[in-house]
Amino acid sequence: MEPLKETVEQDEMEQLQDAWQAYKCFRAARSLFFLLIFLGLILIQGGFWAIDLGWAGTPEEIENQGVSGLWILGLQEQEPPAPAPEEEKEQAPYPRERVRKLVELVVDIFYYVLPFSVVIYCLTLLIGLKLALVGRLGGLADSSRAFFLSLVVLVLVVPWYETIDAALPGALFGSPELIDKYCYFHEKMAGLGWWGYFLYYGRFVGLWILAFLLLLAAQLRSHQAARKIQRRFLIGQQGTPSSIVAAAAEARRDKTLEELGEKLAELSEDQEEP
Repeated sequence: MEPLKETVEQDEMEQLQDAWQAYKCFRAARSLFFLLIFLGLILIQGGFWAIDLGWAGTPEEIENQGVSGLWILGLQEQEPPAPAPEEEKEQAPYPRERVRKLVELVVDIFYYVLPFSVVIYCLTLLIGLKLALVGRLGGLADSSRAFFLSLVVLVLVVPWYETIDAALPGALFGSPELIDKYCYFHEKMAGLGWWGYFLYYGRFVGLWILAFLLLLAAQLRSHQAARKIQRRFLIGQQGTPSSIVAAAAEARRDKTLEELGEKLAELSEDQEEP
């Protein structure tokens, strides 16, 4: 029986180590896409404030220049703005125009990149949750919360209004929408008072803050789950002590035997009754 027990313990240890190695792989991918989403959200919000604070020009200047966006990369069917005459070029605020084009380019790039990144981020959390469940790694509560929060982030980040309804704004926005809303707000919506400010900043700032906080909460929960798994099994550079694996296997066997004994006792009681 002793060699058989050692074989079972060795198999348990190998299974736990394999599950942990697979979990670490998806944890690294999760961290990578989290950084990408984090950076993208920061840059998009910075682009909004660069436009809103007038660093890219006044509404009149922007309307006269037109929106460039991603025509440089060939991702939009929009012709580049016609070159201005020499007299206008000398008078045009070149630094502002340069800032505007840079903001539009960055916003449009992450407008296309972030939805796919969030989908992959959710998948890494889901696969990590399945590995923790199948491999009995632990940390299921935190992993489940992280996955649920990531789904909410996915709902907020994916631009549903492009396909479903324009009345369903999300945390992301493209440069044409940003420029149009900026010009419209400073021309008309500001006259609506607090309601106009609520609609404008709620669209470009409020939804962004909600998605950003949920993303941080999901990453924090996932990090806590990984720490619990690593602390529970002491997997790292020192390896997994066989005593812990043996104790876990013995506890599971004792629990199974206890449940079997309870069922046999119930069956015997049922047979003794007339």
